[in-house]
Amino acid sequence: MLRLLSKQERLIVWSLALIGFASRVALVFRTDWEIATRPYIEDAFYALSCARQLALGHGFSIDGIHPTNGVQPLICLLDAPCFWFSDDRWVGVRLTLVLAGVIQLLCILVLARLLAQIRVANPNRVGSRAGSTDPSTSSGQALHVTAPIVGAFVWAIAAPLLVHNVNGLETGLYALCILICLSVYHSILNSGWSTLRAIAFGVLLGLTVLARIDAVLFVASFAAWELWRGRTRAIQPVLTFGLIALAVSAPWWLYNYHNFGSLMPISGQSEGLGKPIVENLLQSAAALFDMLTVFFYHRFYSWDTWVTVAALAGIAIIWGYFATRFRVAATGLRAAQSLTPVVLFSLALLLYYNFFFSAPHFLARYLHPVRILALIGFCMALPSLLVCSGRICRVGIYFWLLAGTVFGAQRYLNDFTGEGTSDFYAMGQWANKHAGRIGMGQSGTAGFIASNIVNLDGKVNPDALRARKSGRIGEYIAREHIEYLADWLLIVDPLVRAAHDAGVEYQRVDSVGYLLIYRRVN
Repeated sequence: MLRLLSKQERLIVWSLALIGFASRVALVFRTDWEIATRPYIEDAFYALSCARQLALGHGFSIDGIHPTNGVQPLICLLDAPCFWFSDDRWVGVRLTLVLAGVIQLLCILVLARLLAQIRVANPNRVGSRAGSTDPSTSSGQALHVTAPIVGAFVWAIAAPLLVHNVNGLETGLYALCILICLSVYHSILNSGWSTLRAIAFGVLLGLTVLARIDAVLFVASFAAWELWRGRTRAIQPVLTFGLIALAVSAPWWLYNYHNFGSLMPISGQSEGLGKPIVENLLQSAAALFDMLTVFFYHRFYSWDTWVTVAALAGIAIIWGYFATRFRVAATGLRAAQSLTPVVLFSLALLLYYNFFFSAPHFLARYLHPVRILALIGFCMALPSLLVCSGRICRVGIYFWLLAGTVFGAQRYLNDFTGEGTSDFYAMGQWANKHAGRIGMGQSGTAGFIASNIVNLDGKVNPDALRARKSGRIGEYIAREHIEYLADWLLIVDPLVRAAHDAGVEYQRVDSVGYLLIYRRVN
């Protein structure tokens, strides 16, 4: 896999890959409560519940009874074997962290290979002085900072990648699939299409779709670019890899349509109710700013609107300056061709999630491919900047790298080794001590712990989704004889009022952290 790297580069890349693996696996020693707080997020426990039910032979289901498609299928299938080894569900959760470590290791290796492939396609250092060569291609010299080393370093220690790739959801697996597709596509561009290569590439694209279904836009981006690049010569390979990708992902589409009457998962339909375009654009700007900093992230909603917009404009100007001043954008035709599909994919994601979706708080995760693209650009540019820029600029770059390393270490120590405080974990414990069904909008963690939790936001409960769409969630609550309603105030209060309109009264009786609990009184 790493034969394009020098011996020194392979040693460093493997060392960083093992550090990345160890940092993920070390999290298995956290308590159940702590794991439910960090690194795994609330929605992760929908996927973990499905994985556990798959291991028990109940299919895609949260409770083992009612089918659902409100998850991404491939991560559930890969997580399912983790629940074969013990009746203790938390043993299975810990084993999924080992799987996350393996995915992390593979991401680092594949990214280093991809960057080495791009380097081979562009032997002259980007932005170099005339006649100079890339020092990374020299032998017998002191080790230089090279794109593969930068990529491995960033992927191993960057705090945003830790947050998004080890959250219990599909994001890390999705990133791995994207990187593999880009690496294989780059090889195909060098070797040319053949039927066997098109079939293998179609399998990879199909698995990427199963990792996250919005990757259908990824497939479409490759098809569009190949048709534009090759015209009629590209029709056969495009048809081949497109049909194979469809065949690989077809079982999920058929399952969705047969059981739920739609190709769109119910989680996507739930998140698509309402379209706060202005807020989407604002949170996209915040997410893009973080991505362009490479190493850093901030709490969304914590900055004023003008600060977010100004910050994004400022860092975009900085990137543009370096790209123009040192010609780091001139990466060569072969590299541009291999990365163009992910550029098109990123633009498609920005368009779709800003104007046709309604989950601004999740945009940093939905736009993860954009982060991958920004990271690749950074890794390709940094070696040239360190060689071509002046002393002050180099000092600034090294300070940025040091600050990113410190931030990543601090976030890891603070966010992923701190004590558990998850209200949803505590809510699951509360539910286990109380008879009666408990309705929650956010039911991932509590539902993983307690079997009497009912999902009410429709992400994994098709009946609740239909009720929300028709404006009859109150009638659904009444009909299902839900004894308790619990959630954050902004979520549970509308449920209580909807139940009131349906003739059912609830009275507040308890709270768990920020979760308010109401009990039915008639």
